[in-house]
Amino acid sequence: MAGRTFLAIVAEGRAHTGRARIGVINRAINLAIRAKSDLAQWGMEDRWTAPLATLTSGSGDCEDYAIAKYVALTEAGVAVEDVRLIIVRDLAIDAAHAMVAVRLERGWIMLDNRTQTLVDDGEMRRATPLFELDRDGVKQFDPLAMPDLPHIGAVRTH
Repeated sequence: MAGRTFLAIVAEGRAHTGRARIGVINRAINLAIRAKSDLAQWGMEDRWTAPLATLTSGSGDCEDYAIAKYVALTEAGVAVEDVRLIIVRDLAIDAAHAMVAVRLERGWIMLDNRTQTLVDDGEMRRATPLFELDRDGVKQFDPLAMPDLPHIGAVRTH
């Protein structure tokens, strides 16, 4: 069942292009998963779960949503170099949070499991980027050294 759900999400994404593709996948993943902490679900503080396992359980936390979106976007035809999993410090709750950034034309769009709205990276005022994960691994977020990365909230320098 989870495999069919994931394939349907990917197929629906492939049927669109650009911002519509990103929006379709963001919405579908957000609706397919119920928010649940790793502690409540798995009895541990942090566990990153593969998309099919997340869809099978029907629940997950922010990085589980982000992982599913990352994989669905790339499977639906978004170039792997245009997708990043971003770990931010959510300033509203002073906690780490995972999102996906997708390059569209010359900018980045942020996908957050807490909203269906696609937000341009510069409009993300409540988050400070910490780490970026992509096909090459994990990097500490450094907008000066990596100018092609999303600039969430115009990246605070203090």
